[in-house]
Amino acid sequence: MTGRAPSAPPALDGFRFLELLGSGGFSDVFKYEQVQLHRAVAVKVLIGDLDAGGQASFEAEANLMAQMSNHPSIVSIYQAGASPDGRPFLVMEYCPPPGLDKRMRRKPLSVPNALEVGIQVAGAVETAHRLDILHRDIKPANILFTEFNRPALTDFGISVSANAAASGQALGVSVPWAPPEQLTVGQPMGRSGDVYSLAATIWSMLAGHSPFQQAGGDNSLWALSNRVKRDPVPPIGRDDVGPALERVLRTAMAKDPAGRYPTALEFARALQTVQTELHLSVTPIDIRDEHYSESQVEEEDDGGTRISGFVLIDPEGTSPRTGRSTAPAVSIGNDLLTGPDQLNWRRDADGPGVSGDMPAGPVLQHGRGVAEAAERDFTAPAAGLAAPILPAAPGAVEDTRGPAEQRAPRSVSVRALVGAAAAVLVIAVAAFAVAHWTRSPATTARHTAQVSQQPADAIGPAAPSAPVRKQVIAERSSVVFSWRNVDEQAGDSYLWRVDNPAKPTTSYQSTAKTTVSVPVQKGQTCIEVEVRRLSGAVSTPLTMCGAGS
Repeated sequence: MTGRAPSAPPALDGFRFLELLGSGGFSDVFKYEQVQLHRAVAVKVLIGDLDAGGQASFEAEANLMAQMSNHPSIVSIYQAGASPDGRPFLVMEYCPPPGLDKRMRRKPLSVPNALEVGIQVAGAVETAHRLDILHRDIKPANILFTEFNRPALTDFGISVSANAAASGQALGVSVPWAPPEQLTVGQPMGRSGDVYSLAATIWSMLAGHSPFQQAGGDNSLWALSNRVKRDPVPPIGRDDVGPALERVLRTAMAKDPAGRYPTALEFARALQTVQTELHLSVTPIDIRDEHYSESQVEEEDDGGTRISGFVLIDPEGTSPRTGRSTAPAVSIGNDLLTGPDQLNWRRDADGPGVSGDMPAGPVLQHGRGVAEAAERDFTAPAAGLAAPILPAAPGAVEDTRGPAEQRAPRSVSVRALVGAAAAVLVIAVAAFAVAHWTRSPATTARHTAQVSQQPADAIGPAAPSAPVRKQVIAERSSVVFSWRNVDEQAGDSYLWRVDNPAKPTTSYQSTAKTTVSVPVQKGQTCIEVEVRRLSGAVSTPLTMCGAGS
């Protein structure tokens, strides 16, 4: 909520006002019932006294969300228009409270839940980037949950094109989750800036607060901004958050944009790798498919259904699996503009993820996008070779018998078919072995070259080795700590802080030396030291202790 009083809900034809949901800087959001369809919707209404720039931003948000509203993790926009008193409004999908910000402050999310939400939102961010749109305000308050508990990214009000962001056009910022470059006037921000903000949001899901917030410390915007730009990413401090996830988040939140994952897709794949290491079900990544052709629309489909631009990314690197949906763009104008709002059911018997033993179920298309159930929930494939696809037996003919005849016992023919299939399998394995062991050196070289071209590990640069204790010298009023970098590389620096249980959120300091002097603390004087690489990778900390007062 803002300091101003919310505006009055407008009277909209076909809608019944229910309650106020929230207020922002230049708009209010109300809950309405769409009377004809008997469903709840959220209506975002522009305040009446906004200047031309604010109104242009609101209209831009309508157009941007319309381009992406059929993504399963972006809040859908149903219509846009102007109320009788002239205020522009958007009719959007209703996502019941609480949003992510209230959920995580009430109780931090579990690791599996945080990974799932992060990957799903990363698909939405990648889709926006492929449309040349940077969100620039990813934070817990802008992630809602649908009635099916699916995270949905909203509030594209300060989004800009990638070109505009690269030229330093940055208006509006949420400091706790913003990348360092967004906090510097005139500094260009690219796609990795959204990656940083999403990683900071995932960090917040796990900790229950923003990454650089200090309990009992100065959490003013000025202090937070300085810590975002200078301090290393603090550890989350949970036993169930392993080093792999910590490393992925540190990489995505590197101070230098060049040290982060360059795309949201690569970041999502790194999170999928963490899921695999933890033996969790791997969450699909929904992204826009830029290469789908309209010629792939099935001829018998005359109901207006179209092939969508969204695919599900398999973490094992296999071919993307395609979901289908559609939603036309909605532009804002003087009159109420209503897009199609029907439920389209479609049966896709030959679609991916549908086996011959399971009949193809109906596919529901609306604002959330579509996919068969078999595509939506899958675990990481087990290691090993996939079962070969056997060709039809030679001379096989189509079975033209009726259902009753086909159900009759056929033990002899089944045994014959099994025997033929086994023979084919043996021949195929033998042929593979001969081809492998008789492969020429040139062929082997080509195969090696192809393998070497596979993408690098998505988890990011390996963490450096932890420093090693050298000596601790207790003086009258201070303790001098020295350590050794066992794997020193050019550009290495060191992050250290006093390890005081009474002040667990003490900020790290940076130094290029391997010695620091610390005032004597009560009880025992201890410090934590980490090695930091130019890439932003950080080692596990070394704890050293000396005498206290």
